Amino acid sequence: ENLQGVLGNVQGVPPAAAQYLPWLRKIGLGAKLILPGGGNAPRWTEEATVTPETPETTVGPINIGGIAFDDAGNLVIGGMDTAALAAATGGALPQLPPATVAMLNNMGIDSVNVNTDPNALNLSINGEPLPGLAYDSQRLSNLTKYLPGLLGNPSTAATLDTVVPMLPSLDLNADVSFTGEPIGELALPEVDVTVGDDGSLNAFGMTLPGASLDAATLQTLQDADIQALNVDVNSDGLFAAVNGRALPSIAWNDDSIDALAGVAASAAGMDEATIGGLL
Repeated sequence: ENLQGVLGNVQGVPPAAAQYLPWLRKIGLGAKLILPGGGNAPRWTEEATVTPETPETTVGPINIGGIAFDDAGNLVIGGMDTAALAAATGGALPQLPPATVAMLNNMGIDSVNVNTDPNALNLSINGEPLPGLAYDSQRLSNLTKYLPGLLGNPSTAATLDTVVPMLPSLDLNADVSFTGEPIGELALPEVDVTVGDDGSLNAFGMTLPGASLDAATLQTLQDADIQALNVDVNSDGLFAAVNGRALPSIAWNDDSIDALAGVAASAAGMDEATIGGLL
């Protein structure tokens, strides 16, 4: 019923398309498309249920929230000065095209939620659940075999070949608002980042694109016998440990952060308000 309501608001979709959904669900529909040279393809046994799985390890929980887009398509991040963030990163923040904003408004979509469990990717619009994507490891493996040919982009296919098998172990909950008012909260788990012999950085079982340590930095860390570095940044300060041993910490409060903003702005040649907005 929720999907019917969404389709009914999509321009270009015939009204009958939404009306047929209950009928298709009750009556059912089966079809097979045989392409040239596919006459000897194995027959599908029509298994309808996925195999329940319990992953040995879990990535997360990862809660991504506090993100919104306003009526003009501008990004809004809860509790952060987005203009300051854009200035600090040297570029404009992501923006929704006018056509996308108009489409969301026409469909009455105020918010979208995505969450995963070992066997499903679930989608909700305005708090109402939509049909989800069900899978198990075997089905995901079947999918990745055909991604290179379907996508035509080797780098994208290689990334998905790494990400798709991780879905059963991913514990993700993401909220995005399209009203300009952020919803949900941002809560990231402790992230283990490993450094390869070539300086590449790896997290969540995949190499982080565009991120690496240069040879000189890597050699310096090795010469200092630094095998592991822990960093924890929170509202009270910055805390660090090397090889499991705590180092002196940096503590702060609202007053000291304001003072730091002034010093950092002078050192970086940036506006104090910009630095303050980030801190």
